[in-house]
Amino acid sequence: MASAPSARNFIEPSSSGRLAPLAHHGAAVGLILLIALFYGLTIRQGHEWGDDFAMYIHQADNIVANRSSDGTGFVFNPHEAGYSPAAYPPMFPALLAPVIKLYGHNLTAMKLEQIAFFALALGLIYVYYRRELPWPYLLALIAILGFNPSFWEAKDRIGSDIPFLMLVFLSAALVYPPSRRLPAWWGWGQSVALGLTLYVCCSMRSLGLTLLPGLVLYELARHRKLTRLAIVAPALCLLIMFLQRKLLATSLTSYTSMFLPTVHMVLSNAIGYSRDVAEIWPRSAGKAYAHLLFVITLLAAAYGVSRRARRGWTPMEAFLPFYAIALLLWPGHGGIRYLYPFVPVYLFYALLGFREVAASRGPRVERAAAAVFLLLIAFPYAAQYRQANYGTIPESVGLPSFVDLCRYIDRNTGPADIFVFRRPRALSLFAGRPTSIYTLDAAASQPENEWAYFRQIEAKYAVVATGQFPEDAEILMPALESNSASVDLVYRNSDFALYRLRYSSQP
Repeated sequence: MASAPSARNFIEPSSSGRLAPLAHHGAAVGLILLIALFYGLTIRQGHEWGDDFAMYIHQADNIVANRSSDGTGFVFNPHEAGYSPAAYPPMFPALLAPVIKLYGHNLTAMKLEQIAFFALALGLIYVYYRRELPWPYLLALIAILGFNPSFWEAKDRIGSDIPFLMLVFLSAALVYPPSRRLPAWWGWGQSVALGLTLYVCCSMRSLGLTLLPGLVLYELARHRKLTRLAIVAPALCLLIMFLQRKLLATSLTSYTSMFLPTVHMVLSNAIGYSRDVAEIWPRSAGKAYAHLLFVITLLAAAYGVSRRARRGWTPMEAFLPFYAIALLLWPGHGGIRYLYPFVPVYLFYALLGFREVAASRGPRVERAAAAVFLLLIAFPYAAQYRQANYGTIPESVGLPSFVDLCRYIDRNTGPADIFVFRRPRALSLFAGRPTSIYTLDAAASQPENEWAYFRQIEAKYAVVATGQFPEDAEILMPALESNSASVDLVYRNSDFALYRLRYSSQP
């Protein structure tokens, strides 16, 4: 991850890109709507096994029912603290709540909401960079982002990643100095609007807190003092968060038990996220081609950074170093979705660097080079979409055997019975039972330790997935087999086995 830029480089925005006329804005809106239409027409039924979405939906259910948002039935395992907090920040569940109130657990409706947020994110990225790139390059940036298979796949995941991306760029756009003089009241209006946006961003994902020191850095570097914007906006954000905690009893404190950084974890995250950056280029045309495209764009981005540094940085360059540090310290590798705020910046600098090189060779060479560059990107995109699966996602809610398992649990177990399962938040949502995760580290886990934890939480049932999760065979089954006299098989189907645990009466 890049280190924090020098403070003296945070100066006025570039004027290299001219503001586009209305027709250009209309073309950008049309392109964004086309991307949204493509996403909407290719929504897949079901959802992947990763059960973040289940906790979001469960918290949204609680909001609709006027219950405590964090009462999801997920039993937090302190031995596997990196798996999930006890509850997520409340903003994304609050955004899901109206959809659930109107349409229930209709995943398609929730995915359409995701697409709307992505369209807004693309619009804000266009607005943010309109002074930095000529209009054709702006359209190229939106097209490369919008049709990228990684973002296309994200539309079928119910999560906070896309709304968070939108809010990060909204925050940066509100910080960016205006290109013309504005009335006196604008300063206070900007500060209040940014403070509210920062609060929503932090309540969407706790990593949004990293935007606050980035804002202070940017304003200090530009003005050599703490400005009204740098004081009022963070203060308003923190004040609302404090009031939320006091009045609604919700906060980010559930993450504190997860935040235990180690040197090994930092190094592992650094290696993992470095590899993830290359994943935005699909490998459908071959791994070598994807690597070549990554190297070309990375070199172009590096050149773009060197050229842009002479004119000064934008607010995003002040935000991202703090965000990057937090990612390195954060438990659990989040994959490419945690890097979404970096991707538009990376592509912006790649296009900027490409333009700086191509434009110096004359207009005709620049146009020809731009066409070749876009074709190089379009080729793996097209190959990826050609071989993509547009049918039902054969996991979780799309798996009939899981539906049958939840139906059996609902009819044959008590509502207070505690379960153990590899995807506890999904089982808690769809079966309505409190559920915990077992320890996933095979090297650190021993059967007697697992059994001791089951007894500690008074778990009455354990679900084993046949062929779904390798950890079940490596960790969960040995714990059950070592205590076979206290374990009874009560249900089995093609993919799942349900065991009753009989130790609660033992001392």
